[in-house]
Amino acid sequence: MIDWEVSQASSLALVLLLDQFSRHIWRDQVRAYQGDLRAQRLSQKALDQRWLEQEPQKARRQFWLMPLLHAECLDTVNKAIPLLERWVDVATADVARRNRGMLLKHGRYPWRDTALGR
Repeated sequence: MIDWEVSQASSLALVLLLDQFSRHIWRDQVRAYQGDLRAQRLSQKALDQRWLEQEPQKARRQFWLMPLLHAECLDTVNKAIPLLERWVDVATADVARRNRGMLLKHGRYPWRDTALGR
């Protein structure tokens, strides 16, 4: 699947597989989160390549940024908030704010504890 990382369209398809499909297909299993870091790297690539700026569809911009919103890293979620406000909408940025609150309180997302064996 490394070939999928070359173009904008195929990279977004890979983000969808790694970040969205995996969460639904393997809900409450460790496999649901195994693609997170790769999806986050692809989100960063989309920002670096200015793919979000070139994308006219809000839904696609949102999917590009979802891996950052899902991150269990406070710095990454903090980075996501203004990007979501700019490229998606305030409501999605508010989800990231709630995630940030959870990370500040617990240092992780407790709802993942069982799946991740912690």
